[in-house]
Amino acid sequence: MLMKFLKLKPPTFEGAPDPIQYEHWKRKIEGLLEVMECPTNYKVRFVAHLFEKDASFWWDTVKPKEGEQPLTWA
Repeated sequence: MLMKFLKLKPPTFEGAPDPIQYEHWKRKIEGLLEVMECPTNYKVRFVAHLFEKDASFWWDTVKPKEGEQPLTWA
């Protein structure tokens, strides 16, 4: 399933101080997830895979630890 997602060439996200940049990226990603009919339980993991630099660092600080409730896309 991840390979199917990556074949759509989703843009990575490095973090951005401008919320408009984030909103454009998020809309693109949501469109790709919808097109591929991505199951809800995969969305967060697939999108987190696209984080780089500051966004990756942020994710490492907020992602659930083993045994904790997983985050949902909502």
